[in-house]
Amino acid sequence: MFGIEREKKICIDPGHGGARDGARYGKVEEDDLNLQVALYLYYELKLSDYLPILTREKDQELAGTLNEDLKARVFLANQEQADLFISIHCDAFHKESAKGQTIHIHPSASDDTRHFAYMLDGCLRTVVPDRHHRGVRESNFYVLRKTAMPSVLVECEFLSNPESRKWIHEPENLRSIAIGIEFAVEKFFTSPMTIKNIEFSEGEEG
Repeated sequence: MFGIEREKKICIDPGHGGARDGARYGKVEEDDLNLQVALYLYYELKLSDYLPILTREKDQELAGTLNEDLKARVFLANQEQADLFISIHCDAFHKESAKGQTIHIHPSASDDTRHFAYMLDGCLRTVVPDRHHRGVRESNFYVLRKTAMPSVLVECEFLSNPESRKWIHEPENLRSIAIGIEFAVEKFFTSPMTIKNIEFSEGEEG
């Protein structure tokens, strides 16, 4: 599209799966929403000539224990030598008022990771401007700590918030999130790196 080489490999990780639903409120299960966003993103990236890889393509676990499941996700990303790792999740908190989208990176993240995280935050603010955006936060998540490429974990909304839960249950909103992520991928591989001086928060909720 922009006259550059197009063989970048993007590992998309829909969080949870199988018996590990993640956050669950009534019939709304996090792992299903994660997978829907991931599938929308997969096809958006394919249309833009990237090479997307999914850590799971259906409602399944990758391994018997949680620790082995996380290891399997990281192993796939590293084995495939992905250029980016994007883990998709939905958030939850004990206060129903908590809302918004959050981008998590590891505290020792590379400049490339920080660059992509800022771009992703900006693209989501553009594509879904009516949502609350909580910015970029540092969190010691296993999949961010162990992956060998720029890696982010996206919390798409709070399922514990009734309004947010209703919003994210709509397919057009799930696709909008995927489009925002794809825009960020596009910008990341076509724009020069500039790191903004933005204060990071620890990965607290609320």
